[in-house]
Amino acid sequence: MIEGYAPRCLSLPPLKEMLAPSPLLALTKSRPEPPLLSLLFFYPFASEFNPSYLIFMNSRAKDLWREYCAATGYTGQCPPIDQFGDSKELGDELLDLVLAGRKQATCELKIWFDNHNEALPKPGDHWIITNGSGMPKCIIQTTQVDFCAVQDVDEKFASDEGEGDSSLKWWKNAHDAYFERQADRDGFTYTDNMICVCERFKLVWPLLN
Repeated sequence: MIEGYAPRCLSLPPLKEMLAPSPLLALTKSRPEPPLLSLLFFYPFASEFNPSYLIFMNSRAKDLWREYCAATGYTGQCPPIDQFGDSKELGDELLDLVLAGRKQATCELKIWFDNHNEALPKPGDHWIITNGSGMPKCIIQTTQVDFCAVQDVDEKFASDEGEGDSSLKWWKNAHDAYFERQADRDGFTYTDNMICVCERFKLVWPLLN
């Protein structure tokens, strides 16, 4: 999630073999518990961590979800784990903006969802967000999803993303750079007439002071 959802589909054969049997490979976000594989698919730097740390990250995510459910009475399934940005430094920076209440939106190209067979976000979805080191720190909930060309994103959405000086010019420059990096990784050509998924969200745990 400069920003949006980081590249989350990873190929980690050693860890998958350790987690045999193979049916784990078929697990999806719809499972009631957040399987370790969901962390592998949705956390961008999982390949840099050893298996024991990944298991710890997954355990902490479950604990965070139980805390949220106990405090709010929510009974939904535990959501996927994710990180904003495509670097550890950016992950920390954007998490801080979320925790401060400044960042309340994120954006991704629709082609990313198409290329990776990922369901589009929808209002009511929850996400467990980590810091740049992969530690689960908060839970957000999607409140609104809109679609438009990147070039048509407006000042209000750029401000809701809360990054840089919150201007549309800053948003466009930063996201053009992010989407170009993503295009290089995924093997497509980026243009700003591509459709993007503009997702607004609220921080639901921990509660803002």
